[in-house]
Amino acid sequence: MSVERKNRTNIKSVLSDHPRNTPVTATWLLSRGITRDMVRNYLENGWLTRIGNGAYRILNEAVTLDGALSTLQSELNLSAHKGA
Repeated sequence: MSVERKNRTNIKSVLSDHPRNTPVTATWLLSRGITRDMVRNYLENGWLTRIGNGAYRILNEAVTLDGALSTLQSELNLSAHKGA
């Protein structure tokens, strides 16, 4: 199996475990075995789009405000809430 094909399978399975409509963080990807080189490859091939420093949007997903807050709270352990 080619490295590209193995990586494609890997990213599909890894991203299928990520909550929908939330940004994915570099920290989360690294914790699941996705290296920085692999992230760079996924960016070049359109699987991921950089939306900030260490934050990415998954192909064909829209990041929502609630999804972004959820990521800040659960993945980055930050206390973030919507204002009134």
